[in-house]
Amino acid sequence: MQNKDVIIIGAGIIGLSIAWQIARRSSLNVLVLDKASGIGEGSTGASSAVCRHRYTRTEMVHMARDGINAYRRWSQFTGLKQPRAEYQQHGVLWMPGEDTEWAQREHQRMVELGIATTVLDDSDLKQRFPAFSSCILATDTVTAEEHDCRGGGRHLLELEGGYIDPVAAAEDLAEACLGRGVELEFNTTVEDVITAGGAD
Repeated sequence: MQNKDVIIIGAGIIGLSIAWQIARRSSLNVLVLDKASGIGEGSTGASSAVCRHRYTRTEMVHMARDGINAYRRWSQFTGLKQPRAEYQQHGVLWMPGEDTEWAQREHQRMVELGIATTVLDDSDLKQRFPAFSSCILATDTVTAEEHDCRGGGRHLLELEGGYIDPVAAAEDLAEACLGRGVELEFNTTVEDVITAGGAD
């Protein structure tokens, strides 16, 4: 194998995102290795695909915001005229149950961080999502015992949240990477990573 400036292990959404960011910013020789036979056969293919902003740590909120902004402008971000993946901005709904103050607190925090959210009451929930139950009582998953539903909750809706097909997105990144000279090699197992001088 020829020497490479950068070798990335894993051709999922994370590995290919790293490769793409390096390729679009430098002239380094990049190689991506994966033990699987194709793109996204690991955790990427098993992803729920939900794209949300709300995390406990502010740094994670900022990272999520930037990632979702890239997905929302996916063709521009990848440079592909016809990408396979398309961001579906249907929102992300948080239903905290009996804690009727949580949604307002989180809404205020998200607004301060520049994230578009709104708080829904039962009437708003029914209007936006008619099939959803507004019951704030959790289902008993042990006994499955029935209960009398009770509303009165407050729910948080992330307006710019949504989902994207993670494998299609990874395939788009692979195409973009190949166009910038990144090499991909599948069915390749990494047996060891040698550390020297404090670096891998």
